[in-house]
Amino acid sequence: MSILAVYRQDQLQEPMRVLTHAEDIARDLARVGVLWWQFPLSQPLADDEALRRQFAPQVEQLMLEQGYRHAEIVNKPPLPAYLEAEEVVAESWHSHPQEGLRLFLRGGGVLSLLVGDEVLSIGCQPGDALKVPADIVHSFRGRPGEDCMLVCLMPGMDGVQRQDYTGLKGFKPLDI
Repeated sequence: MSILAVYRQDQLQEPMRVLTHAEDIARDLARVGVLWWQFPLSQPLADDEALRRQFAPQVEQLMLEQGYRHAEIVNKPPLPAYLEAEEVVAESWHSHPQEGLRLFLRGGGVLSLLVGDEVLSIGCQPGDALKVPADIVHSFRGRPGEDCMLVCLMPGMDGVQRQDYTGLKGFKPLDI
């Protein structure tokens, strides 16, 4: 089940709201320009190549429809299963100069977005798709003991812009 926790940037200890219904999650993310939906998944495939082949037609169709020219398959290795939630370190906060679409194929984690004075943390799972506008500052952390495979689609290959957000240092979203 996907989940969205929304925090005020000045009160990161406890979320303002937690949403679990797909329609509510989609509506709340759309409010900040992020599109979220779920796409159908058949049986999960352990083999990376089989997973790539299974989703190649959908990825090609999205690239044509949305004008994306770059697709990248990202494999995030599993974090050690013995880690406690507070020990899991997220990637650094960063943004991209162009929009991007993420399709979660296997595993999952938490994608946190910094929008205005809010931090929106989405518990992502296989079958989740997120279209994130350009310049939205974000960070991702995987789940302990679980690898994550996703496809990232972008209009081009422009670089990542690392951000130093000391106000969010140590932020740990709900264990979702």
